[in-house]
Amino acid sequence: SLLSLSVGSCSQSDHWIADTSEELTRGVTFNIPLSAQESVISDLQIFLYDSVGTDKLAQVEITSIEEQADGSQMIHGVLPVTCPAINGDTLECHMVILGNCPETDGSLSSLQTLTFEANSPLTPMVGAHSVKTRMDRRLEVLCPTTNMLRSGALVTVRLGEELSSAGITLKEAKLLNGNQTGFCAPRSATQLNTSDNLATDLIFNPDARQKADIALQMRADGSLQGLVPECVTPAEG
Repeated sequence: SLLSLSVGSCSQSDHWIADTSEELTRGVTFNIPLSAQESVISDLQIFLYDSVGTDKLAQVEITSIEEQADGSQMIHGVLPVTCPAINGDTLECHMVILGNCPETDGSLSSLQTLTFEANSPLTPMVGAHSVKTRMDRRLEVLCPTTNMLRSGALVTVRLGEELSSAGITLKEAKLLNGNQTGFCAPRSATQLNTSDNLATDLIFNPDARQKADIALQMRADGSLQGLVPECVTPAEG
């Protein structure tokens, strides 16, 4: 599942300073493409952190969500014009977007302790992007494209065509000795330049406090599927 944020700007020669003397809000427009076949994203939470990712600056207030013809969503939100992420006519921050995750105040300690359970009915998702962009004179910012990624793995088991045509059906499948809980956000969430690079940047803390078998759930098409938290591989010790 993917999340998209793109930032609009004025010409480089047209610099200007926002008037922060009035109680204004800055419109922030998000474009979020989702893959309906994989996950549905709800309960979005959007947080901004400083340019080095150590301090929370603000939470975006989501005002509306528009469904787009291509299956994406357009997220509209606002920030106070006095938000510390705004410097003159530039928005500079690390942005973290959570979907299907527990409510959080966005503090680093809270963000890094959000967990989900194996086979959660809604798949927790996270997206992150480093943002440095100009806003236009209407006090609007269109942020850069950001991918929303699952915090756990969706494991699907289905029979091959030959077995299905022979009348064989699946009754049950289990992942043995799996982690029962996982973390919603990676350790580096507030410092990522982008969430696109899952292999090298999105490092989760496997939670192995409780391990047990994870039974995959039957789906309408006869396959079995389950949400599986991150685990420690033999190579990781």
